[in-house]
This record gives sequence, structure tokens and C-alpha cells, in this order.
Amino acid sequence: MNGTTEGFGEKPARMRWLRAFAVAVAILALSGILAAIASNAIQSLYPDRPKPPDLLFDLLPHLAWTQFAVEALYVGGAVLLGIYAFRREHRRQIPEFIALFGLMEVFRAAIIVLTPLAIPYDAATHFTVNSNIRNWGEFPSGHAATMLLFYLIIDREDAPGIKRALAAMIVAEIIVLLISHSHYSIDIVGGLLLGYFVYHEYYEGSLFAWLRPLLKV
Repeated sequence: MNGTTEGFGEKPARMRWLRAFAVAVAILALSGILAAIASNAIQSLYPDRPKPPDLLFDLLPHLAWTQFAVEALYVGGAVLLGIYAFRREHRRQIPEFIALFGLMEVFRAAIIVLTPLAIPYDAATHFTVNSNIRNWGEFPSGHAATMLLFYLIIDREDAPGIKRALAAMIVAEIIVLLISHSHYSIDIVGGLLLGYFVYHEYYEGSLFAWLRPLLKV
């Protein structure tokens, strides 16, 4: 995980970085296209999706206003990752960080169409809802998956403070996702598993062995 800056300013290294960045952006763009296709398919094929019961919804209070905290924590996690990524020793890894998010979203786009569920909240209480841009997939949670990716990317020895902050933010994000009814509890479990799978498969598995050379600088 630890990057190096040796030769980063030289033209060949810069060109390799730009190539890797282009690959990462292409993966991200593909994930957006697939997510839009999947979301539209869910809305058109299953307009009357069921809203299942959720044990944690019954046990915890429903505070709709905490949906603002859902987005604030999400943005905060991205800011912390950005601070980490733009350190000189980690700039080489930026394409990989972008690609990890894109890969997660590609898998999520394929999964959300399998068991379409109704949104678990009253749409009037959620400021981000817009029928034209809404991602209608509930399982797995992209928020949970992304926050875990943020946490896993950070090297504990290199940035212990950021690592600890993100650990606390993941716990807070899970809580507010539940009490705002932004996601069913099973969505959150699925999101965490998806984030863990993508991270470990990229760095330790064989599924993305063909991709890693294109993103390494």
C-alpha cells in the first residue's frame, strides 16, 4: 500500500500516472452507466416493490433529520481520504483509490437488481430524493461500502489519526443510516461485505490481477 515518489516528476512516470488515471476514470464512468441502467430497470420493472420489516428499525428511534448526518459523514470520509491521498508519498496511488470505488460500484450495480426493495423511508423526509437522479437500489448500501473502503485504504502506521477518525465515522454512519431509515440493516451488512471483498480481492486476490498493472505507477 505504501507509495513512493521517486521519479514521479519525470516524464515517463508522469505519463504512466496519466494512463493509470485514465483507466481509473473509465472504470468510474462505467460504474455510473451501469448504476443508471440498473436503477432505471428497477424503477420500470418493479414499481410496486415491497417494503419489508426491519428489526433494527423497530428497536431504534426514527429521526429523519439525521439523513443530513448520513451525507455529512460520507463527505467527511471523502475529505479525509483526499488529505491522505494528496500527500506526496501517496499521489501515485490515486488511480488505484479511484478504481476501487469504481469497481465497488460496478459490483453494486449488478447486485441491486437482484432483489429490488422499496425505499425504507418517507420520501418527503429525505432531501436528496429526486425521481430523475435517484439510485433506486437499496441492497447493498453504497454508503457503507464506500466508508469501509475509505477506512481500509488508509495505512494505520502512516496515518493513525485518520484511520481512527474513519473507524469512528463508520460506526456513526451505520447508526445514522439506521435511525434515518436511509437503508435497511441488511443493506448495511451487504455494503460492508462488498467493500471488504473489493479491497481484499484487488490487493490480495486474483480477480483483478489483469487490472493491477494498468493502475500501478
